[in-house]
Amino acid sequence: MSRVFKAIDLRRAEAGASDTHVAVKVLTEPFNEYFGSIVALQREAHKLQNLTHPNIVRVIDCDRDGRTVFMTMEYLPGGSLQKILRTSEPGGMAPAAALKLLASVGDALEYALRTTHRARRSQARQHHRHGTPAGSRSSISAWPNS
Repeated sequence: MSRVFKAIDLRRAEAGASDTHVAVKVLTEPFNEYFGSIVALQREAHKLQNLTHPNIVRVIDCDRDGRTVFMTMEYLPGGSLQKILRTSEPGGMAPAAALKLLASVGDALEYALRTTHRARRSQARQHHRHGTPAGSRSSISAWPNS
């Protein structure tokens, strides 16, 4: 569905920033054909922009250039999780390294779930204050006014 590339942020380079590299997530052609692809990517970008955690990549922006839809993110050296897993020893990753990796992923997931749950509860309270019924523990945050 997407590919990630290392790029240089020309605005940061022109401003003399020390760290000018960014990661660019470009949607591949089949997903790009989907009418709502930019909407889906913007939704993902917005959710990630609200998460600040050392184990979650920071999203900078989401945009498109013609039919090319992309998201810019902070560049983290060291490769992807997929690359780390594939380059492990033939018998698999050492148990200590695997536990450390799983703990990092678990910390990030726990933070993301806790943060998004708080945001949903806050949103539900806000909808309720405005006279619109709101669901508290479902994917339905509010019923449309009739």
